[in-house]
Amino acid sequence: MSQNTTCVNPAGDNDFSKAPAGARLISTDNLSEITQYAATGSRILLKRGASWTIHDLVWPEVDGPVTIGAYGEGNQPDSFGIYENAPLITVNSGGFFDIGNHKDWRIMDLAFVDETKSNNVIGGVYLSQKNLFLRLKTVGFAVPIGWSHWIDPNGEQISEMSIVSCNVMGARDNVAYVGSERLALLGNQFADADNSHVVRVWQAYKSVISNNKMSGSSLKSNSGRHSFKIHGPSGWELVSKDWDCLKSRTEYTIVSDNVFGSSGPWPVSIGPQDDWKDERLSDIIFERNRYCADFGKRSSDSVQLDTALLFLGRQITIRNNIIDGSNFGAYFTGICVRAETVAPPSQNIWIYHNTIYKSNNLNGQDWTGIKITQGAKDIVVKNNLISFPAIGTGSQQAIDNDGTATIQSNNLLNGNIAFVDPDNAIDPLNRSFQLTSNSVDAINKGNTIKTVFEDFEGNERPGGSAYDIGALEAVEQPPTVEELLSPQNFVANVTSDPLAKVEVLLSWSHSDQVNGYEIQRKEASLEDDAYITVAIIDDKDAFGYSDGSIKNNRIYNYRICARKDLVKSDWVYLQDVVRVSIPPLDKKHKLYSAVSKYKIEQFANNPKGTNHIQIKNQWGEIVDNSLFLFKSSSSVVIVNELGEFRANPNKKISKDMAVSIVATLANDTYKRRVIIPVNVYAKRQVKKIQYQVQSKHRLVGTHIDHWIKRRRN
Repeated sequence: MSQNTTCVNPAGDNDFSKAPAGARLISTDNLSEITQYAATGSRILLKRGASWTIHDLVWPEVDGPVTIGAYGEGNQPDSFGIYENAPLITVNSGGFFDIGNHKDWRIMDLAFVDETKSNNVIGGVYLSQKNLFLRLKTVGFAVPIGWSHWIDPNGEQISEMSIVSCNVMGARDNVAYVGSERLALLGNQFADADNSHVVRVWQAYKSVISNNKMSGSSLKSNSGRHSFKIHGPSGWELVSKDWDCLKSRTEYTIVSDNVFGSSGPWPVSIGPQDDWKDERLSDIIFERNRYCADFGKRSSDSVQLDTALLFLGRQITIRNNIIDGSNFGAYFTGICVRAETVAPPSQNIWIYHNTIYKSNNLNGQDWTGIKITQGAKDIVVKNNLISFPAIGTGSQQAIDNDGTATIQSNNLLNGNIAFVDPDNAIDPLNRSFQLTSNSVDAINKGNTIKTVFEDFEGNERPGGSAYDIGALEAVEQPPTVEELLSPQNFVANVTSDPLAKVEVLLSWSHSDQVNGYEIQRKEASLEDDAYITVAIIDDKDAFGYSDGSIKNNRIYNYRICARKDLVKSDWVYLQDVVRVSIPPLDKKHKLYSAVSKYKIEQFANNPKGTNHIQIKNQWGEIVDNSLFLFKSSSSVVIVNELGEFRANPNKKISKDMAVSIVATLANDTYKRRVIIPVNVYAKRQVKKIQYQVQSKHRLVGTHIDHWIKRRRN
């Protein structure tokens, strides 16, 4: 690729140390000198940190791939990935790139400025396909990025045009004026149009408009334009045999995850460009968008705000959106479905799970959540949450329906609901309309809608026993660290019997407010960052743990914290826990440890009818006195490490005998009890053996061999 690469510096700058090896190197102040190198498969890269002034560049009409971009080290990228030292181009007349008769070009990683607001960066009207405009920054211009259509009616259509991760602002007219089949507007910021709409899309067939921010229309006029306007070809354009023809309507398009801000009386308009055009839009999904009336700049001359979202079309789904009318104005409607134009009236529009909010109510204002005008037909309105918490003399209504065959269900106006932070005055985009647990009139009160799988933030629906009303499912808020209490009474005891597996026995007081605990350990001589996790206990009722992985003659520090979901409490510390040095075992004890068998012998009956027994080791030595309860009689039981029970040393207990053994081991230090439930089913082998070891403040252990090896601590 280097042999097809041209690197460009300003005149007099011969430092090409960051240029790709083998590239053509040119120093010039006249960028029209380098357009000749734009050939199929080529790259023209401008030096980062450098600047040029241009007068209407003309590029060869060749098919790509062709890349016009930047080279060198980038500094301080912004949220779009645009570097602060991107090559800067001042446009004094005309534009930088005309889309006409260009296919598969990539214009990327450049910055443009036009303080006169009389030129453009990207323009044109003729056939263009598969062009990408990526990580561009523009300030000023009449219309920074804008093209129209004037194409051969017998030829191809404008298609596959993409604007991605661009920051475009401060235009005289539209910030973006675009249209295409398979149009993609992804992750851009479009802001501040002096006289007109911020973004106007004149065609979007099989298109995606997602994750953009659009705000600030008509900043220097009272024209009352939109922050986002999408319409489509009129009937005559679809049948035209002239060069103004378009072959596809605006349909099969997704508008999602965008932020729409301040603008004229109708910030978002999806429908015909005016009441006198028969422009038919259909099959559009409008979801997870956020309208915020006080996001972005607002014109002091703009006419009174009226309705946040306007729709006119067919087969449109409007779901999981947040319409925040804070500081909107005197009168307010969140969503309006229109019908009164020359275009066919709206029909088959589904409005699900939207949250509409406005708090600053003054006397005499009329507020409506969703309005359906006369002529609209077959509109379905379900599970929408309308919150107008302030009280005044004006009217409030959830649904104003003048349509025909409208279906309404499970829509809520006010009621017993509460949001996490709906009135953040510092940053309107940080307002949270998450339902709190006190929102009893909204949680689990929605209608089941099988076509809605998730909420505004992507949480699965339903999150509980039923769908929640509004754009957001209620999500349990995890407690903060301060709210999560640390374990109390954290103590340790160290075993020292040569017959036992030596362990540090930790115990604490448990809390019902947690899900479990985490225990960490380090040798006392090491730094604090040497702590390692030795146990994560997913049991809030646990109050003990045995650490048997310690080394002989070492000093340890332990710490414990409570856990709930991803939140941890403060650590509680134990310092200088000493493991006692254990003398070596004699030959008999080694043999005993290896054989690991016990004989339980019945020797008397107490007055209550239970059997007192003794536990003896292989050599007949009494290990402990215990209590042995039978559901069926048996005089001698032997337990080995595998948990197998035998009626005598050579014969197993019959398979159909059900036995429950409870052995209580007395110990002056720990007072512990060992419970061994044994499930022996008819004609089946023993499937499961569990036990618990309890002391006054702890609960540990999960396997039979633990108990066998513990024996006598």
